[in-house]
Amino acid sequence: MPVKQYKKLPVKSSDLILKPQSGQQEAFLTTSADFSIYGGGAGGGKTYALLLEALRHVTNPKFGAVFFRQSFPQITEEGALWDTSEDIYPLLGAIPRRGTLDWLFPSGAKIGFGHLGNEQAKYKYQGSQIPLLLIDELTHFSESVVFYLFSRNRSTCGIRPYVRCTTNPDADSWIAGFVDWWLDDEGFPIPEHSGVVRYFVRQSGEIVWGSSRDELENRYPGLMAKSFTFIPAKIEDNQILMQQNPEYLANLQALHPVDQARLLYGNWKVKEESGKLFNRAWFEIVDDVPPLDYNGEEVRFWDLAATEAAVRSNACYTAGVKMRLVDEIYYVVDVIAEQVGPVGGDELMIATAQQDGLWCKVRWELEGGSSGKRDEEHIKQLLMGLHPDIDAEGVRPLGDKVKRAKPLATDTFRGKVKLLRASWNDRFLNWMHDFPDGKVKDITDAASGAHFCLNEPIRYQTGIGYYKS
Repeated sequence: MPVKQYKKLPVKSSDLILKPQSGQQEAFLTTSADFSIYGGGAGGGKTYALLLEALRHVTNPKFGAVFFRQSFPQITEEGALWDTSEDIYPLLGAIPRRGTLDWLFPSGAKIGFGHLGNEQAKYKYQGSQIPLLLIDELTHFSESVVFYLFSRNRSTCGIRPYVRCTTNPDADSWIAGFVDWWLDDEGFPIPEHSGVVRYFVRQSGEIVWGSSRDELENRYPGLMAKSFTFIPAKIEDNQILMQQNPEYLANLQALHPVDQARLLYGNWKVKEESGKLFNRAWFEIVDDVPPLDYNGEEVRFWDLAATEAAVRSNACYTAGVKMRLVDEIYYVVDVIAEQVGPVGGDELMIATAQQDGLWCKVRWELEGGSSGKRDEEHIKQLLMGLHPDIDAEGVRPLGDKVKRAKPLATDTFRGKVKLLRASWNDRFLNWMHDFPDGKVKDITDAASGAHFCLNEPIRYQTGIGYYKS
């Protein structure tokens, strides 16, 4: 990590005023709840609020707080937690200690940063005493990890122990159920419920809610109730960002509808499901496609049915999608989907490559391990038998099927993906529309792979998609 030089403060620390923006950020920093989540849309100032909260007790020499993220890069990468803390904590005379990834304040108080990459990592904090727990992107953590950390949330420094968390919505996370009372039936926050404090106990691993601490503790003798509140966030709550970077709103407005519902409007129940990730109405069918010229590119991407057993499942196809990119429009030129075994798949790939011609790149999804590498060499040799200069290469997937399909889905929603009119159109549209809930996913995998391969220089930076073997 590069060493950052800190200038001498232009003002005395006693003259500094660090305060939240009025509205939701202020509500998060003034709630008295034992446990609070500031969650919702992107750009709402959530992480900055968390960094401010950690400063509340730094004049207490025995005070300590720890920030948690799932991985080390999420703490240290450009613009992340550590970077942002460097803009704030030196103003109060804090000294960064990069070896231990924490800040030491003049009083002796400490603010640290930790990461928990798996379920077992929580035991690193066995025996710890953390007066303030701060969890950024709470949905990245399991319920068992979070409640184990709660057991470390204790204090002998005179500060009542408490927990503050931030997150974006995730309908599949346990948090979505935890904050359900604060949401309407569609998953949007209920304004009147924002910041309302409720109480809960954990009885045999289940969360039980009540309107008061006494109510729950009378119903469950021996259990101590915790207070909780949820405060939703949207980009409009961060006026500083809106003024300094107004283009960020346009970025959110350009997202796929599912991501837009989550990150722009803070919806907690929307999911990538049939008709929402891909909708057949988004695909325009055209009678002609522009020819390949100096700025065009074409690829055929294959998702292979690897075994005869897979073929017999009736839901596994050898699928090849041929896609052409011309002037930032993606044209699906041809789609093949057949239930064949390994030998039939080889024959299908060779016959199709002969028809597609030398100018069409050939790519396919590799299986993991040494077998994938062996298959790649086998397929390359077969295709090079057609022509020694054929551009053929296997690629390995990164991320799950839905994440790999999202870039294609977003461009489809924007009207940038068109189909050449052909007999396969209806079959292709049905399978795309049904993804990810439908049984057949090979065609979508092949389409998203082709889309990725036409964007290789961009997609390799994302950690989602495919990479060359």
